[in-house]
Amino acid sequence: MYNNISEATGFISVATPNEQIIQKLKNLQSLELELKTQIRLLFDVEILKDDIIQEMIANFDKYSSKEWDYFNGETYNDNNLQIFFTAANDYKYLLARKYFLTKLDLLQFQILQLE
Repeated sequence: MYNNISEATGFISVATPNEQIIQKLKNLQSLELELKTQIRLLFDVEILKDDIIQEMIANFDKYSSKEWDYFNGETYNDNNLQIFFTAANDYKYLLARKYFLTKLDLLQFQILQLE
């Protein structure tokens, strides 16, 4: 998911014609819907409860509250892009943290079985 978003937004960091920007942002909308769903699912993962800080919750809530406009036809809306990229980066962090903590639990369980 995060890699798809990263690939789909790569055009933002390079000079891109306005028409292409508009089209690429339309294509991004389906990925955003999936990202919002995945973020909500991560909030319910018990093992992550201590890792989800208030700033993440506030930004996820803000990001999920509506569809954001990232481009006005001439320039990018940096504030809205910041909300989006913060949500995407926090998602990536929490997903990696979930896998790490799950593996740690498994290893601890295996150690107990050896004793």
